[in-house]
Amino acid sequence: MSVTRLSSSDPGGARRKPQRLSESGQDSGAMSQQFLYRALVSAKWLSETIKSPQAGQAVKILDASWYLPKMKRDPRLEFEECHIPGAAFFDIDVCSDRTSPYDHMLPSADDFAEYVGKLGVGNDSHVIVYDASDQGLFSAPRVWWMFRVFGHHAVSLLDGGLKNWQREGYPLSSGKNRAVPVEFHASLDKSLVKTHEDIEENIESHRFQLVDARPSGRFRGTEAEPREGVLEEAEFYNIGPLIRIIKDRLEEKNYTVTQVPPKHVYRVLQCQEEELTQMVSTMSDGWRFEQLVNIGSSYNYGNEDQTEFLCVVSKELYNSPNGLSSEPSRKAKSTEEDPEEEEQEEEEAEEKGASNP
Repeated sequence: MSVTRLSSSDPGGARRKPQRLSESGQDSGAMSQQFLYRALVSAKWLSETIKSPQAGQAVKILDASWYLPKMKRDPRLEFEECHIPGAAFFDIDVCSDRTSPYDHMLPSADDFAEYVGKLGVGNDSHVIVYDASDQGLFSAPRVWWMFRVFGHHAVSLLDGGLKNWQREGYPLSSGKNRAVPVEFHASLDKSLVKTHEDIEENIESHRFQLVDARPSGRFRGTEAEPREGVLEEAEFYNIGPLIRIIKDRLEEKNYTVTQVPPKHVYRVLQCQEEELTQMVSTMSDGWRFEQLVNIGSSYNYGNEDQTEFLCVVSKELYNSPNGLSSEPSRKAKSTEEDPEEEEQEEEEAEEKGASNP
């Protein structure tokens, strides 16, 4: 496949009429006529293109700014106050599946086509997407990807976004956009989208590599999600908060059940990897495993060679006049135990052994 590269010195190369590629990567023309659009274009290239448009290739600029609610920024209002000349505002919240309970799910191909057509984007347009984030690029790549998902490969990102455009001294406009609606045809490329079922199946098959693009703190569960209402009830799976919850809620060793019908008592035991087999073989008296959580060596109190786990176990207890209690298994090290108390018990046992040879 021949590829036409775009550069600041060759602005005209990007204004060739885009071709639609099939799933096999070939169109109805000769392979020598195929080309790809560059993912990034410079502010200089865009400025020259705006000044000297060329027939046969319509360049359409979209401001795709979007911010987290906690940032208290209004991207549409900011667009009306300051944007690149000729740009239209692409509302990521609006161009989504409004029937889904989840944010920013892909719209249907027809809904996407209708939305971008109203912005003046046609199938012959070379779309340039930018945002006004402080980083230079934040939400714009989402819109770039959406166009490719719906079969439009003539799309590029403005390198550095609006911040870099301003920094290099290029002109700005204000006010609402008055786009002339055009017809746009969209077709979903299913190869660029994975479903929930695909992800579940991949856990066993490993057909593709799944990448989490969030910051490391959110990936490891040590930092809260920035979106309100996301994972607020999932603190159990953040290891630091989990240990604090265990210590706060499991201070007493005895659990008493005084209600009818029977209840399940849950306990969380901390053990090393080498102790797992022993614990499985010695668990009795109605206790059973519910969940195993790997907490790594960082919580192993100095011994980095041993991986540690939190074992969630449960037992069904029945009511009696005096209530019922359940003691934790001594075969595993429980996070609820007091280290000083445990040490004292060991010393007493040693003293008894010394006095009774």
